[in-house]
Formats: sequence, structure tokens, C-alpha cells
Amino acid sequence: MGWTAPFTAVTGVLVTAAQLNASYRDNLNFLNSTPGCRLRRAANQLINNITDTAISWDTEDLDTDGFITSPSTTVTIPTGLDGRYAITVYAQAAANLQNRCYIDINPTTVITGVPTNLRTVITTGNSDSRYLAAVVIPLLAGDSFQVHVFHTIGTNQNHTAWMTCSRVSAS
Repeated sequence: MGWTAPFTAVTGVLVTAAQLNASYRDNLNFLNSTPGCRLRRAANQLINNITDTAISWDTEDLDTDGFITSPSTTVTIPTGLDGRYAITVYAQAAANLQNRCYIDINPTTVITGVPTNLRTVITTGNSDSRYLAAVVIPLLAGDSFQVHVFHTIGTNQNHTAWMTCSRVSAS
């Protein structure tokens, strides 16, 4: 669903329900909805020890405007949806995290004033198997990003992951 240019009413011409629906109902629904996507890595993805690896999203729970065609590692902002995006990522390993682990949210295009990777490091000696990262960054139509996971658990480990990407403002 996207914005439809409103029709121009003309004196003496009958207005149809389809015109009203497209110009008013659908556009109000569009304005009240939040563009974005909710993705999962439902199947296990093997993440090699000491290897920065992009999450390959295999399940789309919500995709309002074609942010991704799964399976894919890359989320791309659709035309007309520039804005600030809240991105939250949660990943879980099959074993407890050890030593150095992190999630990177990596814009694949250069964004002025934003680092090339937005890293959330998980502290050493962690007896938990979960990672969590969240950022709010400006993205333009055509910009894209990937989510990477890195661990030093000591062996290759299966991971699952979840992500939400929602536009929180248009500027």
C-alpha cells in the first residue's frame, strides 16, 4: 500500500466509491501505518567462530513496501520512504556466548555523519546466548543495510535472529 495522488473533482461529474476509497480511505490508512519490516532467521544459520557473518533473513512477518525479498541479507529503503529508522535486532546462539561477541548494523551506503558500522558489543564471560542491538539512523530511498553477527564461542554455532525496521519520522 502506498500513497495515491488524490483525484480532482470536477463539477457535474459523478464521484465513484473507487475514487473516494483511493483518494481518502487508502491514503489515510497509508498515513496512519508505519512503513517497515519485521524479519526472522527462522532456520538455523551456522555462524563460524571468529567470522563476521551477515544474517540471511529467511522469513518476512511484515513488509509494508518491499524492503526485502527473502531470503536475503540486505534490507533496502523503498522509493519515497526517506526518514529516520529504528532498527532493533535480537540474535540467539545455540550455546552461551563466550569472550567477544557483537552485532553490527552496517549501512551499505555512506551516510554523512553515521559510522560505517553500528556495533553493539556483548561483554566477555557471558553465560547467556542472546545478543541485542538497537539504533535509530537516517536512511534515504535506495540506502540499504545488513546485520552481521560475530562471536568467539570457540566453535561454529547455529544462530536464529529477529529484526524490526520501522520508519519513526519522515525527516
